[in-house]
Amino acid sequence: MGLPLLFLAGLATFALAGVTIHALAARRFVRATRAFAALATLGVAYSSVLLTVSLRSTERTLAPGDVLRFCGAFLDCHMGVSVDAVDTLTRIGVAPSQATASEGGHYLVVTLRVSSNAKRATLRLGEPDAVLVDAAGRTWHRDATAERVLEGERGPALALTEPVPAGASFTTPLVFDLPREAATPRLRVTDLPFPDRLLELVLIGDEDSLLHRHSYLVLPPVSGAVAARR
Repeated sequence: MGLPLLFLAGLATFALAGVTIHALAARRFVRATRAFAALATLGVAYSSVLLTVSLRSTERTLAPGDVLRFCGAFLDCHMGVSVDAVDTLTRIGVAPSQATASEGGHYLVVTLRVSSNAKRATLRLGEPDAVLVDAAGRTWHRDATAERVLEGERGPALALTEPVPAGASFTTPLVFDLPREAATPRLRVTDLPFPDRLLELVLIGDEDSLLHRHSYLVLPPVSGAVAARR
């Protein structure tokens, strides 16, 4: 529904803007005023629907193993991510190049699976971002230093933007440095390549539209106890 509405609103905006400009050029100020008033009314109406739908939306929480799909502006929904496993460590690697979690905290290593259900084309994520969000709404971004140390220990990791052949998938580890008080963290993954991010911002009902609630991936039980990785 969102894409057809945006398309129709765009056509109407273009037409009314054209009428306004033409009327001004012809010095037909009454017609220009009416066209501009209609343009403003259309903008207010569309914005009202957009905000109403977004504010009435609810968070989605996907169970472990469920795939979060990225539909993008063209609603193809082929690319997706899911969580395969979670490991908890107090440090990664060995001295002197080891990475140590913040005092009292730990590293959460999330094995993320990136998949495609396309039939023929090789696809990839555009500009993915992943953060952990705890029960209090606090967010934590990936620890780039710890991820580099982990690569030195386990081998090179694939980037989230790695191309995925049709029907295939790959896994890659994401590392987060969490404090002790972080409770029940969930993973939020977004993919907003330009110009999709501009289009989806005003696409009614899209998860990435203005003020719309997000979807989260629940983390499965930790596969290892809190330990030092040597």
